[in-house]
Amino acid sequence: MRSLDQTQLTTLLRLRPDLALPRPDSVAEVVERASTHASTRAAIDALDTWQRRVCHALAASPDLISVRQLAALLGGDRGAVEHAVAALRDRALAWGDDNHLRVTQAVRSCFGTHPAGLAQPSPSPLPDAEIDRLVREAGPEAEPVLDQLLWNSPVGRVSGADRPVRLEQATSPTERLLALKLLRPVDAETVVLPREVSLRLRGGRLFRQPVATQVPGWPAAQESRVVEAAGLGTAQALVHSVAAVIDEVERTSPRPLATGAFSRRDQQNLARATGTGDAVVLLLQLAHRLGLVGRGGTAWLPTVTFDQWLGTGPFVRWQGLVKAWLDLAGWPLEPGAQAGRDEVTSPERGRIAAARELRSAPSGAEVTIDRLAERLAWHHPTWSRVEVDHAAEQTLAEAAELGLVAMGRRTSLWEVTEDPGFPEATDGFLVQSDLTAVAPGPLRIDVLRQLDLVADRESPGPATVHRFTSSSVRRGLDAGWTGDALLDWLTAHSATPIPQPLRYLVGDVARLHGAIRVASVGALLTIADGATMQALLRHPQAASLGLRQVAPSLVAARAEAAEVVEVLRELGHAPVAEDERGAVVPTPPARRLKQVAVPRSTRQPVPSSDQLRQLSAELLAPSTSVQAAVDAEAMVAALLEAQTAGTWVNLTRVDDSGRRGRMRAKVLAVASGQARLVEPGKGQSLVALSRIVRVEP
Repeated sequence: MRSLDQTQLTTLLRLRPDLALPRPDSVAEVVERASTHASTRAAIDALDTWQRRVCHALAASPDLISVRQLAALLGGDRGAVEHAVAALRDRALAWGDDNHLRVTQAVRSCFGTHPAGLAQPSPSPLPDAEIDRLVREAGPEAEPVLDQLLWNSPVGRVSGADRPVRLEQATSPTERLLALKLLRPVDAETVVLPREVSLRLRGGRLFRQPVATQVPGWPAAQESRVVEAAGLGTAQALVHSVAAVIDEVERTSPRPLATGAFSRRDQQNLARATGTGDAVVLLLQLAHRLGLVGRGGTAWLPTVTFDQWLGTGPFVRWQGLVKAWLDLAGWPLEPGAQAGRDEVTSPERGRIAAARELRSAPSGAEVTIDRLAERLAWHHPTWSRVEVDHAAEQTLAEAAELGLVAMGRRTSLWEVTEDPGFPEATDGFLVQSDLTAVAPGPLRIDVLRQLDLVADRESPGPATVHRFTSSSVRRGLDAGWTGDALLDWLTAHSATPIPQPLRYLVGDVARLHGAIRVASVGALLTIADGATMQALLRHPQAASLGLRQVAPSLVAARAEAAEVVEVLRELGHAPVAEDERGAVVPTPPARRLKQVAVPRSTRQPVPSSDQLRQLSAELLAPSTSVQAAVDAEAMVAALLEAQTAGTWVNLTRVDDSGRRGRMRAKVLAVASGQARLVEPGKGQSLVALSRIVRVEP
């Protein structure tokens, strides 16, 4: 590790980010972290199928094996083996030149006691010719026993395995194999198939089935304007579907469950109202990821960001949705699942890995679930088949919703940086005699908002259909329109004359509108003294209450009763609160917004490339601090010196998770790779020398 240059060390820290978090103080600390079982296991799990196979082969082989020998054991291309070995070196899982390769002890432990199903090297291995002769002498009846131990575990259970057996006294195939030394006893009940016997019977191969040295390729690309047009149309529809879902959220204000989730019923209602079907869960999570919707008290509501998002062009809106999809934490919401989880357990899992594979396909290539799952399984051999198939199926379906896949082929929208042809919004529509307004294309947001106010939307998407009804026209009048103003606005935006049935409908609703007026009142004040009432109505501090005289001794307030009482007391009055029957009640306490704890991310941020380069330079720079130990020999010498002198020392050691800790101790003994220490008030303990990274007086 000390021989690495800055580029190589930066590569190692990028490939194994756990070595850089928390920040190490020395290369020795990086080595210690890299040697732990947890870090090594994470590094091996990140290997693809071929790299993992080569790493497994190295773990099953003795140290100082050559690339040529390794290629022979794998039955593969030497160039592919060299490429995989280079990847293992970059990750500090293997080191040495091409003729003297070795792996760390942690790598060997990750592949179990018998990697590749082989026993440890025999102290006195049998020659190949002798093995062939003994197998023939054992006879065909011994073949099932050998086959059972050949490819899985070399260890078997046999009663009385360690008793001496002669060939002429053998009464079973197992006893014949023991007599011929093709099986060797481990204890009274355990036998093992010697390593050299396994390799000879396997024909010199380490594994029964070979694996692909490269990821399965994608089919050849086929350019198609129809596919590109279909993808673009889907992308346009997605933008409008998201807006439609959020508009429906604003209209219905669904209440979240106790877990913060959209209920199954609310999701179904949103899907039915917007015509988005099962895709509504994806649209909801995209909107939440972009901050377009959020939980406001007891209901889900649109945010200010939604209005800003609507003010951008359709292509910019679609780009934001794609970015949100790539950053989503986990899968879209299942019915009743928690909405908008903030973090994903592993950034390489699920959508992120599957989307990366999908993006690697050439534009126009056919993409299927089976091919995507096959590539995912090759890159992530430790994933279960269920997880791989689920990731492939979900990601492909979502990419189709975004327009990144159309008609079973990858579109070029993955690479676009400029608007590929999203239609510009217009302000015109067609009013028809059946009381409908048809928009031939996407409408400007302000026009669409007004049309949604005075007419009911019957179809989602860029080209909408709105229907005028008595209730929809009344809704517009309630918002402040007059009948004449509404007809003038429709005339200005309709490419066709306003039909007579619509004019009659608007006129009839306008004549009846406002015959009865209802005001919303938060509190009602009874004031007998007229002078006091007039003074209160003119007082500047009372303006926030929204006071309005409705009778000679009655004043209506927009504010709630508790707020009115509090303000009146500040003005020097002595008000009394009453209930709906006129009985005096205690003044209710003022409402306060409770402080809500903001959940924090538990995932540590991955350092950037510049940060890793800076860290590598600092780790490789000559140390200016005086340390009592700079390498293993010096640390042992320092410990022995402290033991002889009987002095106290400060030790810095690293635990299995890579975290450093300091301890003050006296050294009692140093032997067998361990130091026996005693800490003040804690008694004696044994610490492995490999865990100690610094010794100071």
